[in-house]
Amino acid sequence: MFELITQIIILAAIYFLVRFVLLSFIERKYLTWLGGIVLVLLMVLAFLEPTNRTVGLLWGILSFPLRPLGLVLILLGYAVRKGYKQVRARKLWRHC
Repeated sequence: MFELITQIIILAAIYFLVRFVLLSFIERKYLTWLGGIVLVLLMVLAFLEPTNRTVGLLWGILSFPLRPLGLVLILLGYAVRKGYKQVRARKLWRHC
């Protein structure tokens, strides 16, 4: 368990470091392609080494919106956000 947590922390640190460096030198539209390449490499790694728990955990996080609970939470968050904006707009309209 300690090894898995350490791997995740190291991967997160590498992600933020690489993101900072790439955003400094590369335009955002090219980073979209880079993100797609990283996802493809993650899938290839999952097929090459299916027993790696880190890949399984990352895939579980990435596929969370495709699960029923994830989809419900995303849609609920969207509804709450949209409702909050409408309530706020009504309050601002009444004060004017």
